[in-house]
Amino acid sequence: TGAVEWSGHRESVSEWGRRYSTGGTLALTALGRHALPGLLADAGLSLRSAADLADADLDALIAAMGQVPPEQHSDMLAAWQPAMPESERAGAVAAMISGADYARTRLIGMRLLGLFDAEVAEPHMRQLLDTDAAGHAAIWLLENGLADPDTVGGFVTPAVMVDILSELIDEPDILCEQFLVAHDPEAMLEFFWRHRAPETAGVLEALGRHLPDRALAKLARKAAMRHRSWTANQGR
Repeated sequence: TGAVEWSGHRESVSEWGRRYSTGGTLALTALGRHALPGLLADAGLSLRSAADLADADLDALIAAMGQVPPEQHSDMLAAWQPAMPESERAGAVAAMISGADYARTRLIGMRLLGLFDAEVAEPHMRQLLDTDAAGHAAIWLLENGLADPDTVGGFVTPAVMVDILSELIDEPDILCEQFLVAHDPEAMLEFFWRHRAPETAGVLEALGRHLPDRALAKLARKAAMRHRSWTANQGR
């Protein structure tokens, strides 16, 4: 009675041959949303609700977003710390990005900051031009028509690509495809080996193993060796 649609579910078969569905997203009516939490509690299950996010910290918000489809993220962001002014909430996200040591944190933070209205996000994006997320922030400003290439184009370096490729290491075909889209892959490898991000070594090693162009793959392996040596010397 309370269900509207069950999408994205998978069909499975029990050991007795009975078919059943699991996973996916269930859209509910107001009646369903009212009745379901109590029923789940009786079954020993818990349901994360918008109210749970009202006092949650940023890590809890990000963890919750990882459990639902991206289409729901804007609503979840609106439910997070609703008593805090929007500019302060955006500032908290920007602070997380600014202090990020790893690509995944930067990418998650940039996506989250991009969910705010442009006028709220813009000043924080400009502040990020002084951080390791500068390239991502510059791209956002350009895409939203809030800056011109002459002003922020210099912030867009291959460091952006290292962050993106680091998320694709488990999908080498896509990783190589994204890398080869670059106008000058050899120049990118030259940049990569002197890039200090901790993900760089893994990206270079994956490119060296999986690039279909044997000459380019060899250059990637050489870049990986040079990067390891450069990193070791930087630590002295």
